[in-house]
Amino acid sequence: MPSHAIDGQHRIDTARRLFFNHATTDLGGLVPSPLVESWERSRHFGLSANDAILFDTVSRTDQHFLREKHACLLTYVVPELKRLRQACADPGLVFACLDTSATVIHAVSDPLRAGRRLSDILRPGLSLDERLVGTTAPGCALHDGIATIVRASEHFLDEARSFACAAVPIFGPSGHSVACIDVTSTIDSDPASVLEPMMLAANAIQNQMILDLPETIVIGLHPHPAMLDTPMQALIALTPDGRVVGANQIARQYLHFGRLGDDELTCEILFEKTFSQLMRQLQASGNPSNRTLVAAGLRFQARLQPPAEAATASTCPLPAAEAPRTKLAADASPHSAGLDSYCFMDPSLNRTLNQAHLVFSRDIPIILNGETGTGKEIVARALHQRGPRHKGPFVAVNCAALPAGLIESELFGYEDGAFTGGRRGGSPGKFEQANGGTLLLDEIGDMPLDMQGRLLRALQERAIVRIGGTRAIGLNLSIICATHRDLSALAAKGHFRPDLLFRLQGLQLTLPPLRERADLGQLMDHLVARACQDRLPLQWHPHAREAMLAYHWPGNVRQLAHVIQLITVLAEHDGQIRIEHLPDDILALTAASAPSSLRTSTSTDVEGTGRSMDAIQRQAILEAISRHQGNRAAAARSLGISRATLYRKLSA
Repeated sequence: MPSHAIDGQHRIDTARRLFFNHATTDLGGLVPSPLVESWERSRHFGLSANDAILFDTVSRTDQHFLREKHACLLTYVVPELKRLRQACADPGLVFACLDTSATVIHAVSDPLRAGRRLSDILRPGLSLDERLVGTTAPGCALHDGIATIVRASEHFLDEARSFACAAVPIFGPSGHSVACIDVTSTIDSDPASVLEPMMLAANAIQNQMILDLPETIVIGLHPHPAMLDTPMQALIALTPDGRVVGANQIARQYLHFGRLGDDELTCEILFEKTFSQLMRQLQASGNPSNRTLVAAGLRFQARLQPPAEAATASTCPLPAAEAPRTKLAADASPHSAGLDSYCFMDPSLNRTLNQAHLVFSRDIPIILNGETGTGKEIVARALHQRGPRHKGPFVAVNCAALPAGLIESELFGYEDGAFTGGRRGGSPGKFEQANGGTLLLDEIGDMPLDMQGRLLRALQERAIVRIGGTRAIGLNLSIICATHRDLSALAAKGHFRPDLLFRLQGLQLTLPPLRERADLGQLMDHLVARACQDRLPLQWHPHAREAMLAYHWPGNVRQLAHVIQLITVLAEHDGQIRIEHLPDDILALTAASAPSSLRTSTSTDVEGTGRSMDAIQRQAILEAISRHQGNRAAAARSLGISRATLYRKLSA
């Protein structure tokens, strides 16, 4: 063994001895800092160096589920893994792809030359998550986002000391890691020899993902024209409105920007040109020759990339977290509007909604609770549109509306011949229809108890079996539940399974009824403006606005939206929404809410005061408003009158 190898092994052994003896010595001079940090994380996760974990068994169901879940990703990765295996002269190397949870999803090897133990470690379904097996190259590469080599005793587990591995992260179009490529061998081989080809393979995968982004224009850039249309060119993907929705790592390094997130990056920011100006320059006179662009202080040669084949872009969507953020909704229906459609301006509600977006983006289930009409489905659709599977379908099913005898087939589907009257060829259920997207289980509190057990099993196993079938269908979807009932109270009474409640209850979000929201007036204005988009705008007459504000809205947001739609049509030719345009039930209830002492105003002098009743009432209202520091709602409550009556008396 070369002396430098002996010195290196001595440093590692010394570092391990100091580390596991909890020495306070800085180990940075003995082993790389990222390796020490991984050891520390492994110990924090409760692992011991002598744990035996690497050869845990994996079921065929898990492998089948992984293949289905990552089918699209594998179309990009598998060809590159095969090229690496064919180009590598060492038959003892095993190449694999691992997802972001460090689970092996595909491996390529020479089964006769690689050895049984090596093939067992990298079989699909095995997890090399740092929390489970400690320090490995894939775990470090996914955690740190950089190419990593881990050899022999640099692994945390003793049972991994006979192996060496190297891993390279794969980044998606937005710059987030979507997987990693790993090569593993025994310590007799050196995986570092194929690290550079692996990095080129990872770049090629990201480039192809960017080229396959639907509804985008992709531009290739490089300071040297000879490098265009090679794996070394920078790629930028733009939507027709000029937003950057994809870029490879080379583009990020040249143009000095990181992962694409909520802060939108546009072609104007990058190139100081609008999208139309940029396209005119690159397509001038139909000439496909190179064009020069200036960005980040550098002069680039630029070329439009040929569009992806339609079949590739449409039948193989990118991983959900990496799909482009276009403004074209995949499920554009009358109910597909997001939160903006109902203008949530209540500060406390907005804070809760922002928290829900954060939780849902981490694939944690949500329960939406609220009265009928409070906008539960609207919020669910908005969560889906900004969630981890926003490119997939949004499917809503009302559990209370399904007949007891059909709910199982509606949710899980059935095979051909499962029962008399079934559709020829069978039918997919709601879970299959929502696969790859989001399933909203509305009125979950009304689901029969016997079906709750079947639902719990499907959620735990992430798979369903159709009625009359035997094949397990893997699930990759987000779950949102909605109800107007108290699920905890139902569980306490035995009407709802507690174990299902615990499985569903990641975050419970309560949508307040409209009468308790602080943004009713703003919501009214927003809905009127939306209804008048294609015609002259309408203004509120103060009395009509007061009556709407005073109404208690038993149907909540849904009722308000229908009323606004009606009154904007009735007031279309008047230019103003007046009291006579309001529905009778609103007028009747508003009038009935005023106490008899204030229901009728008069200008007659009150005996002995020299003042009219109107003046006395107005003075009482002003004093109440003053006592409540200008809060007119509180003043109205203290006087026992509605806000509409208070406003009317002030304006009389």
